[in-house]
Amino acid sequence: MLTIIKAALQEKTRRKDFLVVLGVGILFLLLISTGTASISVNGESITGFSRMLGVLISISTAIICLLSIILSLSTISNEYKRRSSHLVWVRGISQAKYHTSLAGANFLASCLAALVLYAVLIYYFVSQGQGLLIPRLLPAFLMTLISVAACTTLTSVLSLFLSPLATGIISFLIVGAGLLANSLETLSYLSEGVSSTLIRLILKISPDLSSVSAQTTAWLQGENILINPLLRVVLWAYLLSWILIIFKKKEASS
Repeated sequence: MLTIIKAALQEKTRRKDFLVVLGVGILFLLLISTGTASISVNGESITGFSRMLGVLISISTAIICLLSIILSLSTISNEYKRRSSHLVWVRGISQAKYHTSLAGANFLASCLAALVLYAVLIYYFVSQGQGLLIPRLLPAFLMTLISVAACTTLTSVLSLFLSPLATGIISFLIVGAGLLANSLETLSYLSEGVSSTLIRLILKISPDLSSVSAQTTAWLQGENILINPLLRVVLWAYLLSWILIIFKKKEASS
C-alpha cells in the first residue's frame, strides 16, 4: 500500500494543474493579505488583522478544497484505464486497499498544498506583528485537514462510479454548498417552493465546511470553539469512506 501511495503522490505533485492552482492560490492570498483599504468599519480598516483573518482562512480553505477535488477527479478511473490493475491483484492487494491507497495519495497531496498555503499565513502573521499566534496555526492546520479529508473522500468515491466531468461537477456543487452553508441556509428561508427545497436538500448531503472554517478562525482569535461541527464533518467523511472499501469495481483486464 505504501508503494501505491508513494507512486500516486509523486505523480500528483508533479502535475501542472497542481502547481498552477497552488501558485495562483498563493498569489491570491498574498494580494489580499498585503492590500490596503480606505474603507473602515467601526473605526477599523477592513484589512485589519481580526477582520482579515476570517477572510484568509475561508479563502485558503476554498482553494485547498478546490485543489483537493482537481487532484482526486480521475485518480481511480485513470488507474483502471491503464489496464494495469491486474498487476496489483497478483500481489495480493485487494480492491479495498487499492482504492483507499489512491484516496490516501489524494489526501496527502492536498495536505502538502495546505501546508504551503499555511506558510503564507505565517508570513501574514509576522507582517502584522502577530508572531505570538503562530503556534496556534498547527491546531488550525489540523482543523483545515478535516475539510481536505471530506473533499478528497467525496471526489474519490464519486470517481468510482462517474466520469471525471460528472465527478467534478457534483463535487464542486456539494463542496461549494458546504463552504457556503450559512449563506445558503439563509437563502433557503428567503426562497420559496422548489428552489428552497432544492437548496435544503443540497445542504443536507453536504459537509458543513463553513463551520470548520468558522471554528478554525475562532481558535486563531483565541475564542472558544465548538467541537460538534468538526466531529460532524469527520463522521461524514468516515461514513463515506466505507464505499471505497465495500464497493467492488470490475477488475481491468490485462
